[in-house]
Amino acid sequence: MNRARIIIPTNRADFLNEVCRFYKNEDVNITIIHQFKLKKKIKKINNIKFIYYNDTLAKRLIFVLKQTKEKYVCIMADDDFVFSKSIYSSIDFLKKNKNYIGAQGLHHRFEVKKKSIKFLPSAIKDMMLKREESNNSNLRIFHAFTTKFIDKFYIVMEKKYLMNICLTCLPIEKYSRVLLEYYWIICCAILGKSKILNNIYCLRREHGKNDTKINKEI
Repeated sequence: MNRARIIIPTNRADFLNEVCRFYKNEDVNITIIHQFKLKKKIKKINNIKFIYYNDTLAKRLIFVLKQTKEKYVCIMADDDFVFSKSIYSSIDFLKKNKNYIGAQGLHHRFEVKKKSIKFLPSAIKDMMLKREESNNSNLRIFHAFTTKFIDKFYIVMEKKYLMNICLTCLPIEKYSRVLLEYYWIICCAILGKSKILNNIYCLRREHGKNDTKINKEI
């Protein structure tokens, strides 16, 4: 099928093995654009392309998009795992609903400790139960808003829309990476409507110290 491409920007070498292990069996094309030079050559994986480009996030994405032939793309973090079936469900929705610019499914969070996997409650519930920020009412309001909309960063959209967003982000990212992500969300909202479909879209990983090196083999 391979009607879409996932773009994964990363500056964390320890995450590459798990990313490759997951996506090498998914029916979708992947571009991993990394800021670090690989210490050893990674064996070829048919649907995964590696690009070394040491620059800011927006500039790296623009560089990749100029080389991307697929019509539909999405950005994914190096510690999140999206399912190709859900990507194609999002594409099918967008083809049938021209008044939407983006679509995705449901996000679920998990953490890995040693060799066990634990699924976590919703971000808001987790924040209220465990995080120090929950003691501050202003921060609770802030997190309640951003948690509702932050996943727009990972929606499936046409390449032309993503390119437009990246180009407008160039003056912003020199100030803050966090500011860039929130500005990105605003850009998505300005461009048009987005849809959250009722399917499992992405597993998002929460990290403690030194829990990233689960498996060294791709």
